Amino acid sequence: MPRVDIPILMDESGSMDAVLAGFQDNVDSLFTAMEDQFAGSRVGLVGFGAFNKGIHTTQAHVHQRLTDDMALFQSAADSLIADGGREPSCEALIKVLEEEDDELDVDLSEDNEFCVVLMTDEKSNHDDENFTEARAVAALQGNNTANAKGFFFGIVPKGPVMDSFKPLVEASGGQLFDQDDFINSPASVLEHLVTKCNVAVNEITIDPLTSQLEIGQEHELTIRSIKEESGLPVADSGRRITVKVVSGPEVGVADVEVTTNDIGEAVYKLRSNKPGTNVFEACQGNVCAKKAQAEWISTEVEIELSPPSDVRNINTNVQLIATLTLGGGSPPNGKSVAFDVISGPHSRKEAIRSTDAAGKAKWSFKGKRMGTDEVVACYDAECVTSTVEWQFPANVWLN
Repeated sequence: MPRVDIPILMDESGSMDAVLAGFQDNVDSLFTAMEDQFAGSRVGLVGFGAFNKGIHTTQAHVHQRLTDDMALFQSAADSLIADGGREPSCEALIKVLEEEDDELDVDLSEDNEFCVVLMTDEKSNHDDENFTEARAVAALQGNNTANAKGFFFGIVPKGPVMDSFKPLVEASGGQLFDQDDFINSPASVLEHLVTKCNVAVNEITIDPLTSQLEIGQEHELTIRSIKEESGLPVADSGRRITVKVVSGPEVGVADVEVTTNDIGEAVYKLRSNKPGTNVFEACQGNVCAKKAQAEWISTEVEIELSPPSDVRNINTNVQLIATLTLGGGSPPNGKSVAFDVISGPHSRKEAIRSTDAAGKAKWSFKGKRMGTDEVVACYDAECVTSTVEWQFPANVWLN
């Protein structure tokens, strides 16, 4: 999945106290959501509308260039101060989209996509004819110097303010969120926003993301094109999607092109006879879904019995532990192991025990007679043996 940049534009005027406080207290929620949705992506912070004792005089300014370091970003967020008047939101937006301020470091490379987030309580239009809404719309649609596309997200009050930003959403995709909802539950809104950004940027998904199969078993992946709003597959047939193995035992397998059906789904299948984990990538052009992986494991089970031999005093217990291992996979849990004393003074003593999460089945019995027992432990047709010699304690005298 390509890296996604999320520049956040924050209104620092005096009426934004509650929004700034909610944002500052929930930076960790923002980064957690980003890590879950698209690890390795970056977030930056631009302030506007602040007077701050004459330092910024309401102009857009960078608090933090794009980063994946939460501590750096938290420090920048804590530096926000609600102290200003005029809120030139379109000016701040245009400066980000047209890369007029290299300090922010937005990736405006050709065909890149990113999500820009605006938090303000004022309408989008203002009195500067050089930074118009039309210019912001054009920049969002990719008419900037490098043809990068931005998806617009806003956290703004309902009513006239929200209505004023609808043209930016309609032109680019994205979504508007009610500022009151953010004030009441900032973590929830931030998580929802990041999810919507992921859906907007990544037009396809792959399912399942993780699987485990037996060697020789066929794996099936479903690739879906998705809608921006609902997340449901688009009824759009004929989309060509390339699926390839980017790492693992089958990495040399040729790329496969699959085509979506009339509900926007395409199916890819791979059968592997090699143990190990294969990682898959599905892309439509340069837009890729999150990578999926499937582990093929051997079904051959090996059994070991410990101790292989033991010496015990009579009238004490011995514990035998059978351990099952599955080639290339997790320990088999809940498997039945049969224990049987096949010869010796306790011949015909037997039990069945189940393996635990570590693949171990345990059986104990008390020796009452002297001699040597031969014990066998079996799983299916695989058996191993152990011997137990029973003797009188060395310090016991017989009269």
